[in-house]
Amino acid sequence: MFRLSLLLGCLTVWMFGCDGRRGDVKVEKNIATVELLEIKDETVSEALELTGDVMPWEKLGLCFKVGGRVKKIYVDEGDKIRAGQLIAELDPTDYDLTRKLAQSQVDALKPHLERARKLRKADAVPESNLEELESRYQAASLQLSQAKNQLSYARLYAPMDGVVLQRMVAAGDMVGNSRPVIALVDLTRVKVILPLAQRHIGQVHEGELVTLTAPGLEGERQGKIHTIGLAADPKTRTIPVTVEIDNKDQKLRAGMLASVKLPVGSSQGRYVPFDVITRDLRGRPKVLTYLSEEQRLVSREVTVGSIKGDRIEMLSGLNAGDRILYRGIATPSDLIRVTAIHPSDDLKAELSVPESMKEVQSGKTEAGAEVER
Repeated sequence: MFRLSLLLGCLTVWMFGCDGRRGDVKVEKNIATVELLEIKDETVSEALELTGDVMPWEKLGLCFKVGGRVKKIYVDEGDKIRAGQLIAELDPTDYDLTRKLAQSQVDALKPHLERARKLRKADAVPESNLEELESRYQAASLQLSQAKNQLSYARLYAPMDGVVLQRMVAAGDMVGNSRPVIALVDLTRVKVILPLAQRHIGQVHEGELVTLTAPGLEGERQGKIHTIGLAADPKTRTIPVTVEIDNKDQKLRAGMLASVKLPVGSSQGRYVPFDVITRDLRGRPKVLTYLSEEQRLVSREVTVGSIKGDRIEMLSGLNAGDRILYRGIATPSDLIRVTAIHPSDDLKAELSVPESMKEVQSGKTEAGAEVER
């Protein structure tokens, strides 16, 4: 009897509800505001990212033409100098004495030569005497010219505009004519030499434009492939590729590490950002696809392919024209309010591979731990 009463009570609650009136329970759906990504077929440029050191296009080790003791250095490391600017000078005492000695010899011979010429016109001296004096005077004049040159070589001037990269000597040092005093570089144009693998040698060409980035500097810089080496490095078996970069603002410094992206071709396909992909408990990749008639999202399994920068190729599961969840938080049970639709081919693919790409490939992202919808 008790069981029968309990059963009748349950039926009554089910039919009439708490207020004693029969009716359906209304469930209000949540409205989610999202942005969608419209899938399109596109051509994505492929690039090979290599790293190398920034080097000045021109680097000169400036030396005196003569040896001696350094009297004074007028520049320091980091100074910007102009062509013709005085860099350093040697103690000129010895070279000045040599010039004065040569000058005195010329001065002593000059009146004798003038008198011998007058006497020769009067046929008072033989021709051989005049020729001997002229020869001696000419030798003395050459010695004077050489002494003046030696004295001028005691002053070192810059042969070009540039920046002092390094100062190798100090005032008081003894230097020879082969010892560099400073290293002068031209940083208005720099180069990066990249090690290119042999398998890519047919994919790059001289004159092609490239992009360069460097830690600490904002944005990208444009450059071009200047030369492709004719011989491989015997140790690494890579081909040296020299990239030329305009650096008039001189923000790229010698020795900086730079990443250069070399164009190596293009491919066609449908690509989406990594963060739109989720994974179920079995590790299967899925995306949330928008159904416009029902104004809701459905979970759809996809097959992923190659990686292009921060995007991944969709081999199957998505067609051109499909719209998927791009920004916002929503579930398949939510009503969807769309605020923006972004064409997939407008998203610029970065050619460097972020760490998140590796995580998506291995299925170790937070999305990979979500329960299958």
